[in-house]
Amino acid sequence: MNSDTGSEVATMLSILCDSLSATIVIWVVKIMLKISYLEHQMKKGKNKTK
Repeated sequence: MNSDTGSEVATMLSILCDSLSATIVIWVVKIMLKISYLEHQMKKGKNKTK
């Protein structure tokens, strides 16, 4: 049946899109954590008097 091929293509596209979105989410979370860490370090540094 031809619908099997269409189903396989749709499944592959779905897996590809899910993987891509998961990668983007992980990348954004890493950036947010890095920014948060850097801000914490900057605040920590400002509290110390030279």
